Amino acid sequence: MNNPMNQVNLIALNIQRANIDECKGLIHLHIIKTIELLPELSTNLHEIIFNLESVAVQPHEVYDFESIPDISMFDLESVSVESHEVYNFGSMPDIHALILDFMDAETSTKQEKQRLNSIPKGKPKSGRTWKMNKGRFSAISRPKSIKLSYEDRIKMKTDLNETRTREKQMWDVVNEKRDKLKQRQKENKERRLINERKGEVVQVIKNPTKIKRMKKKQLRSIQKRDLDKLKNKKSN
Repeated sequence: MNNPMNQVNLIALNIQRANIDECKGLIHLHIIKTIELLPELSTNLHEIIFNLESVAVQPHEVYDFESIPDISMFDLESVSVESHEVYNFGSMPDIHALILDFMDAETSTKQEKQRLNSIPKGKPKSGRTWKMNKGRFSAISRPKSIKLSYEDRIKMKTDLNETRTREKQMWDVVNEKRDKLKQRQKENKERRLINERKGEVVQVIKNPTKIKRMKKKQLRSIQKRDLDKLKNKKSN
C-alpha cells in the first residue's frame, strides 16, 4: 500500500534529476488512478459528512471516529491502467528544448556583443589616432614567473659570472689592440715629421725688406727654423 504523498515526492525527485520521460509516465499513471478512485472517494466523503451532521445533531452521544475510512487504505497500484484512455502529453512543453533554446539565446547575445565590440571605431575626438583602447588591468594577460629551485639559481648565477668574465677578457684584448694601434700611429707621425725636417731646404733671409714686399700667399709658406739645431745635426 503506497501513500500518494510518496508518489508526489518521487515525481519531484525525478524532476530534479531531469528524467523527463519517467516523470511524464508517473504523472500519467497518477492522474488515471486518481480518476478511478474519484467515485469511491466521493461516497466516502458523503458518509463522513453524514456522520459529522449526526454528531452535530446529537452532541451528547459519544461518536466512534474509528468508523471513518482512511484515505490511505486505498491501494493505488491495484487499479488497471490498460482499461483507460491514454492522455496526450504531446502538448506539454519539453524542458530540455526550453533549456537548449535559452542557452542558444544567451550565446547569440554574447556573440552579438562581441561582434559590436570588434567593429573598428572612427577617428577619436582628440585626434590621437595612435592611442589604443584601454582595457581592464585584470584582463591584461601576463606571463607568470617560473619559480626556480636553489640549485638552478646557483647554476644560473655561476653561468652568468663566467659569461661576464669571458666578456671582460674579450674586451681587454680588443682595447689592447686599439691602444697598440694608436701608439704605433703616433710613433709613425713623429718619425715622418723628423724625416721631413731633415730633408728640408733652408734659405736664410737676411734682408727684412724682402719680407715686407712679399704677398700674403708667399708669407703663408714661410716657416721659422732653428739653425743651431740643424747645424748640430749636420755636424753629427
